[in-house]
Amino acid sequence: MSPQGWINALGRMFDMDPAIVIPGHGIQGTKDVLKGQQAYLSALVGSAQAGLARGATVDQILSSFDASKYKPWSDDEKRNRTAITSLYERLKSSGAIGR
Repeated sequence: MSPQGWINALGRMFDMDPAIVIPGHGIQGTKDVLKGQQAYLSALVGSAQAGLARGATVDQILSSFDASKYKPWSDDEKRNRTAITSLYERLKSSGAIGR
């Protein structure tokens, strides 16, 4: 599934109004868990898109990404690096955003 596909799927799950959400990682919670994950993924995608559009490197994108806004999803710096690098390369190779 594409990154945007995940973001959309989380929105659809939120709209189902579940009482309890048991994610694949982390602790169970309310449907707010879905909104938090969606916000984090949207921020990752947006950061990669904006960085690529301005000709930034992955390291520059990572240094400007404010992970503190998306805790606990953003707590793993290695995962953040992997996600932004993957998104950057995916966008770059698809020609979705050119320099």
